Amino acid sequence: MGKTIYEKERESEVYETPKDTEVGTVHLTPWTGKSSIRLIKRPDKIIAIKYQKPQKGAEPKQVRTIILKDELNAMISSINKLNKGEPIKTRNLAEGYFQILGIKEDKKGNELFYNNKLKWDILFSCRPMHNKITIILSTLDEMGYIDYRGGMTRVLRKDFGVEEVLK
Repeated sequence: MGKTIYEKERESEVYETPKDTEVGTVHLTPWTGKSSIRLIKRPDKIIAIKYQKPQKGAEPKQVRTIILKDELNAMISSINKLNKGEPIKTRNLAEGYFQILGIKEDKKGNELFYNNKLKWDILFSCRPMHNKITIILSTLDEMGYIDYRGGMTRVLRKDFGVEEVLK
């Protein structure tokens, strides 16, 4: 049996090399202040680096999120499938993303779907999964493929693919 996305992510090399291409910096405005994510592009993944305080008053620690090619491709496929020229809800993109990847439950074993519809409250409560979705969308926004704002995504470049994004 093949490895899951989570197993591949844990095994994936995350150190920067001279061959890395820095895509840019995504500036985020979370509920509690301002933050940013630095993006490193590789042929098989994008590494998003941000700094986060583990608790109030603590020193920020570097957090790296790896967006594997399979994950990026699943989100791009979901975007292209749902693009009808109107803004797309994040929950609809997430639903397509998880269906394409075959992910049916969160990391605690809670079912993500009921009657083939994503249970948004389950996804939203699983912070690592929800954060991965927002980081992927923020990355595609920074690269100019989509405009991602307030739970809605507007497609800026029609029918783009993963090879183009990772080039």
